[in-house]
Amino acid sequence: MDEKVKQISPMEMSSLLAKNNQDEQSAIKGYFDLLAKISDGGVMGQHQYQDVISALNEIIADEMNHSERLSALATKYSQIQPAKS
Repeated sequence: MDEKVKQISPMEMSSLLAKNNQDEQSAIKGYFDLLAKISDGGVMGQHQYQDVISALNEIIADEMNHSERLSALATKYSQIQPAKS
């Protein structure tokens, strides 16, 4: 049986990318919230937990990279450029 595959328009692709970027931003927020909880608990300054802090900072940086890449792809396919302030 031949199944027809629905073609995705560039704007639909941009929308899918924006949704995924929203998920990346939610993940970033979650990591920032975790860092805030750790900070509020007085853990930030404790040497024994520095590996946790370092790992979370690295994870956030990775997620930010993913977000930038998804945003660039959404811009490419929508052909809508971000406003420059």
